[in-house]
Amino acid sequence: MDPVTITINGNVVHHDAQREGGVHFAPDASHTDYLILQSFSPLDDSQRERLSALGVGVQQVISGNTYFCKYDPHELQELRSLPFLNFVNPYHPDYVVEDALKAGGCRPPDEERHEVYITPHDDCASPEDLRALAQSIADRLNVDVSDFVPQTGYLRGWLKPEDLAVVAKFDKVRFISEVQEDVAFNWIARGDINVVDPSVAAVMFQSKAQYDCEGEIVAVADQGFDDQHPAFTSVGSTGTTTRVTAKSYRQKVPGGVTDVNAHGTHVAGSVAGNWDSPGVQAPIMGTAPKAKLFCQVLFEQDGTKVKYPANESLQTIIKEAKDLGASVHTNSWGTPLRTVGSSLQQNDYTRESVDVDQSAWDNRDLTILFAAGNHGRYATPGGQIGAQAASKNCITVGACEPSHPLDYDASRTPVSRFSLGQPRGNTNRMGFFSSVGPTKNTLSTGNNSRIKPDVVAPGACIYSAKSRQATKVGDGAGQPFNYLGTPPDNTPPNDLFVFQQGTSMATPIVAGCCAVIVKALRIANITISSALVKAILINGTTDMTTTRVTQRMIGKRPITVPPAIPEIFLPEAEIDLSATPSPQQGFGRINQAKSLLCIPAYGGSYGGVYPLSGQPALALQKRQVEEVLSITIPNAPSTDGTTLGTLIPKLTITMCYTDAPSVQNSGGLVNIVAMNVKAGGQVRYGNKSDTDTQPDIVNNVQKVVWTDIPVGDAKVFVKCIALNWGLKGSALNDPTGGQDFAIAWYLEWVDTSGNAEYRALNNSMTSVAAIEFVKDI
Repeated sequence: MDPVTITINGNVVHHDAQREGGVHFAPDASHTDYLILQSFSPLDDSQRERLSALGVGVQQVISGNTYFCKYDPHELQELRSLPFLNFVNPYHPDYVVEDALKAGGCRPPDEERHEVYITPHDDCASPEDLRALAQSIADRLNVDVSDFVPQTGYLRGWLKPEDLAVVAKFDKVRFISEVQEDVAFNWIARGDINVVDPSVAAVMFQSKAQYDCEGEIVAVADQGFDDQHPAFTSVGSTGTTTRVTAKSYRQKVPGGVTDVNAHGTHVAGSVAGNWDSPGVQAPIMGTAPKAKLFCQVLFEQDGTKVKYPANESLQTIIKEAKDLGASVHTNSWGTPLRTVGSSLQQNDYTRESVDVDQSAWDNRDLTILFAAGNHGRYATPGGQIGAQAASKNCITVGACEPSHPLDYDASRTPVSRFSLGQPRGNTNRMGFFSSVGPTKNTLSTGNNSRIKPDVVAPGACIYSAKSRQATKVGDGAGQPFNYLGTPPDNTPPNDLFVFQQGTSMATPIVAGCCAVIVKALRIANITISSALVKAILINGTTDMTTTRVTQRMIGKRPITVPPAIPEIFLPEAEIDLSATPSPQQGFGRINQAKSLLCIPAYGGSYGGVYPLSGQPALALQKRQVEEVLSITIPNAPSTDGTTLGTLIPKLTITMCYTDAPSVQNSGGLVNIVAMNVKAGGQVRYGNKSDTDTQPDIVNNVQKVVWTDIPVGDAKVFVKCIALNWGLKGSALNDPTGGQDFAIAWYLEWVDTSGNAEYRALNNSMTSVAAIEFVKDI
C-alpha cells in the first residue's frame, strides 16, 4: 500500500503524478538539481548510505516519509529501481507557489503585487546566494533588485500575480508564500494560576527575591513600551531606576519605543510589573515581579509590523535577546486568520513558524512563548491556530476566564464588555475569543495536526500597566474601563493601570511562570533547557473539565469554601471542553505550585525531572529504546486522625523534546520520540487513552496521567522512532548527536471521599503535607 499522500505548500502531491505517465513525471533530472523522494518507511542508515552512494543528498523531511533532496546527476533509473522507495521525481514548479496564493491570496484589490517570501533550497540560502538569487529574479522580471530583501535564509519581496509562475521555475526556489500582516493579539490572575503562597515560597526558595525572579531576564517582543512606568522601577528603590531595557526596530520613526496602543506596556506588566500604593487592595504584580525586561519594539506606531532589515529576521531578533541574557522570550502577537477570497482560513506552518523552531533548536535553553490568537468565535475548518503559534517548540498560550467578578454587556464593543457587577468568571471556562486548535493538517491522506494550544491561563479582564503615552486604551476611544468600582477617569490607579483581554494577556502570565521555573532549576543546580521548562509547566496543569472549586485565602493557606450564593456565569455560549489533551485547552490551565513540585528540591521524593542534577542529557539514536526512570509507587500514606477516605495513587509524567524545524507549510515532526510507562503488567502511552497501545508520532509533547497506578516500580521508557537531524548535526540527514529530551513527573494521592479541604491543599503541596494540614484542622 502507498504511504500517505502529502501536500507541499498546500498542493497535493499525488503518487500517480510522480510515476511514468503522470502529469509531473520527468524521465531524468537533466533540468534540475532537486528531487522529491518518498520511501515506504523512514529511511534507515543503510538506505541513506545507498542513496548517498548514488549522489542523493537528503536536505529536509517534508512529511509522510517524503524528502527534499539535492541531486547533481541526471539519470534516475537506478534510483527508481530501489525497492524501499515509493517514488523519485524532480521537484515540479507546480508545488512551489502555495495554494492559497494561487487562489488570489490576501492582496488588496488596489495593490497590483503580492508581498511574498521566496525560500530557496537549503544549499543556496547563504547571504551571498540570496543576493545572487535576488539579482537573477530582478533581471528576469526587469525590476529593481531592491524589490527583494535578503533575510535569514529567504528573500522578502514583491511579485505580480503573473510573475509567480515565472519565479517558480527558478531551480533554486523551493517555496513562494505570501507575507501576511502580523497583529498584536494582576493580582487576581496570580491566584488563578496558583502562584505559591509566600510562606511556601520561603521553603522552596532561598529568598522571596529569588521566587520573584530577581536576576532573571525576560524578553518581551511587542508594539511599544512605557519604559519609565513606575511599575518597572527597581523594587525597593527610592529613585526611578528602571528594570527595563527597550530597543526599537522601527523604521518609520527610528528609535521610538512609545506605546500609543497600550499593548506592550500591559503585556510587560503581567510579566514583571510590581507596584503598590495606598488605596489599592493588594500590590499589582506580574508573575515574575522582580525580573528584568528586555523589550523589543517590533511594531510601528501605527500598529503595523516592522519589516526586518536586510539579513535579519525573527531568528536574529530572538537570538539578540538570548545573547543579552534572556531565559524567556514572550510574544503576544502573531498572524491572524488568512482571508482567501471571501473565506477565512487557518494558517499553515509559515515562514516564521520555521524561524521560531529554528531559534529554539539553536538556543536550547531559551523558552519561547506565543499567544494562540483571538479567533475563537470563527468557524474555520479544524481550528484557528497557525503561523508562529503553530511552532512545535514554542509554548502556545490560550486564554481562560479569571475568577474575579465579571459583568457582561453584549451591546458594548468586545474590548469593553466587562464592567462593575456581581457575576464571577470561571477559571474552568475558555475565553470565548481564545483560538483553538489543532494545527492545520498538511497531509492529504492521514493527519499530522498537532495539539495546540499547549496551555491556557487567565486572559479576560486582566489589570496591568497602562502606557501613559496611550491614545487607544479601554474601549478604543481613550476611555478606561469602568470596573470593580473604579471610576471611568484617570484618577489613581486608573492613570497607571487598565483592564484588557485577549490571549495577549494570558501569554505574559505564563512567561513569568516560566521564569520562576528557570530560577528554581538554577537553585536546584539542574541544567536548564526549554524542553524541561515546558515539561515542568505542562506536568502541573489542571484539566478544566474537572469540577470547579472556589478558593479563598484564610491565613496562609487556601481553603475551599462553597459560594454564599450560586455562581452567575457570563451569558456567552460555552465551549465544550474535552479532557486533556484537547484542541480547546491543550494540556490545561497552568498551576504554578503544582509544576514546581516536579522539581525534587521542592517535591521531595514525590517529584522529579530528567535529566537529574549534574547528569548530562541522554541523546537517543534511531530505534534506540531506553528505560530512563524507575519511579517507586509506595503504599498510600496513613490517614489516621482525618476524615479522608481511600487514597489512590496518581502519577503524572510529561516528556518534551525540541524538534528540528520542519519544512514550511508542513509542520510535521522531523525526529520522532515516544514515551510510555509500564507498571503492574500494564502500559500507558503519552497522550493516548488507557487502552491505546500505539505511540504518539505526531506531538513532541507527551503526557501520561495514570490514576490508580499499581503499587511497585513504574518504568519509564523513551524510544527514538525516527532521527533525521541530530542535535549536533550540521543539517538534515546528519544524525550526529542524536535527539535529546526532558521529563517531569509528580506523584500524588487522590481522596475518594472528595474532601474539599484536602483537594485544595493537595493542589499546592505534596499529598503527605496536605494530610498533615488536614490532621491539624
